[in-house]
Amino acid sequence: MSDRSAPWYVRLGRLLTWMGLVLWVGALLSFGFAVAPRVFDLLSEMDVQARMLDGEAGSYGPRTVAGYLAGAILHRIRGLELLGAVLLLAGTLLLWTRRRFRPRYLRLRTALAGLMIALLAVYGGWLAPQLEELRRQVKYFDLPLTEDPRPERARFERLHRWYSRLSGVTLLLGLALMGLSGWDTHAPSLHRGARRSGSSLGTAARTPGPSAG
Repeated sequence: MSDRSAPWYVRLGRLLTWMGLVLWVGALLSFGFAVAPRVFDLLSEMDVQARMLDGEAGSYGPRTVAGYLAGAILHRIRGLELLGAVLLLAGTLLLWTRRRFRPRYLRLRTALAGLMIALLAVYGGWLAPQLEELRRQVKYFDLPLTEDPRPERARFERLHRWYSRLSGVTLLLGLALMGLSGWDTHAPSLHRGARRSGSSLGTAARTPGPSAG
């Protein structure tokens, strides 16, 4: 359980760490497993129905429209990721302020948080602007890649794969960091309890018993 004797800023650090992780990991999970797949599936179904009713498709196919919509949503998701990164960084720094109340594995947790922030800088600050620019250049994405000779399309798909990989690694690191944070919430109290029990036994062992004489 949490140590109530810890200073307020240490407790605030724990709270900010959890808020940042929940916001960041939750944003990645919701987009990757709920939003993006449903957007592409729904627009594909709508396009099939439009072809059956009208016999023709619109100027933009379902993959193009879904890509633009997912890109707009992903822009908002990156904003949530950035906010989560700021909260996580602030909370981690506060946990380093008092040596006595530092949780276990804080060095490892700091390394994981730093790696997550570095990956966000790569795919959110470097890859994302390139993808947006390439999306404006390509415009149409409904042709299979093997039938689209444009180099911009090939570069877009390549950068998009790297974006997905790096954000997936960030998600796994975030889940691992949540596991370590959850462990730290319970382990110190057990450790202190065992230490108090050991010291009590040691004190009892040093206490002389009644003399036989």
